[in-house]
Amino acid sequence: MIQPELIIITGPTASGKSEMAVRMALEKKGVIISADSRQVYKYMDIGTAKPTPEEQKGIPHYLMDFLDPTQNYSAGEFGRDARKLMDTFMKENRPVIVCGGSGLYIQAMLGFIPEGEKADPKIRSLIRQRGETEGWDILWQRLQECDPKYGKKIDPNNIRRISRAWEIIEQTGKTPTEYFESQDKSFPWEYRFIVTDIPRKTLWKRIEIRTRQMIEMGFEKEVRSLLDKGYSPSLNALNTVGYKEMIAHIRGECSLEEAEEWINIRTRQYAKKQITWNKKMLSRY
Repeated sequence: MIQPELIIITGPTASGKSEMAVRMALEKKGVIISADSRQVYKYMDIGTAKPTPEEQKGIPHYLMDFLDPTQNYSAGEFGRDARKLMDTFMKENRPVIVCGGSGLYIQAMLGFIPEGEKADPKIRSLIRQRGETEGWDILWQRLQECDPKYGKKIDPNNIRRISRAWEIIEQTGKTPTEYFESQDKSFPWEYRFIVTDIPRKTLWKRIEIRTRQMIEMGFEKEVRSLLDKGYSPSLNALNTVGYKEMIAHIRGECSLEEAEEWINIRTRQYAKKQITWNKKMLSRY
């Protein structure tokens, strides 16, 4: 049997990925798997530029709008979930369009970042206690000693990655390097990339237009609603471009106009990083 099409659409934010994915899914009678690390969260629609039901045009979208903002979701978990969905759709002979700008998610899906063991809450709690009592800098130094190859990749201030490294050690009995190198990195299906690439000036203008549209659609109200529900601004879900600036405005730290300007500036910075990542990715795959 000929494999149904598997297309990965990626590119910088505001470059037209979602519209392209929907057009292709309509044409090919396929489904869309979202590869966006913020669109996974419920109640965060405007600020993540989540396609509306009208924009989705009846195309099934998966791995979107299914997590509470308090929940953590790793690239490894996405990779595992995306591949399970693909396996189902391939058996059903349904074309799949993966669409999103989260590079780590796409790498994990393709098997270049291991799925990882499912986190053990007890071990995570113990590691957190050790970090708070002994000091995260001490745990970082010990990681350099037991696994220098992996340790040098981790910033000493990145508590989340330090914690995850020690979770792997405690849970598997292997260093992170040993564990990751033992993982099966094969990807069982043929695929092709489409990278949305538009001139920088055009992209910057699209970013400004989208930010203005977000504000006109009620972005401030969306963020206020999240805070009113009790969601902490320190949550990983809210620690992202757009939400941070709007929270600063709500706190009285800047005007709405200033928040809009900072959203544009930081979105352009994020887009530049995505463009750089895409160039590296295409040269590799």
